[in-house]
Amino acid sequence: MHIIKKLTILLLIINSLVAKEIIINNLEEKLLTSSGLSYILKADKKTIDAKKLKKLNFFNRKKIISNSLYYTNGDFSKKNIKVHFKKGYFLEGDFYMQDCFSSYNGAYIKSKQAKYKKSYIEFSGVVMKKNDKIYHKFRYRVDTK
Repeated sequence: MHIIKKLTILLLIINSLVAKEIIINNLEEKLLTSSGLSYILKADKKTIDAKKLKKLNFFNRKKIISNSLYYTNGDFSKKNIKVHFKKGYFLEGDFYMQDCFSSYNGAYIKSKQAKYKKSYIEFSGVVMKKNDKIYHKFRYRVDTK
């Protein structure tokens, strides 16, 4: 188990005993794998609300996780791309971001949502500006290295 997950579980246990909500300011998380550094996640604030997490079940897990265990105003960085987001959360191994913007290969990308999987980032609701032209797309995928 990763140290971040252990720390989060410990904070949740302490939170359920003592407080309603835990807020961590100015944090930086890194995922190290056997092949090296996978990603860097920086955020102004991480919020953990244990009372809302108690209502988690199979049918509402995305809604509950996004409202009770989330990052705000952050940057998600890989080797070839950096995504700025207003709100982000982890769900089932994927990192979901809302109100994102990024630049990639000379193009400026603005999207409503983005989802990071291990080998790519998929933007949805995209407005992209490249070579002084504006493109509107439903989805745009960037392969990460």
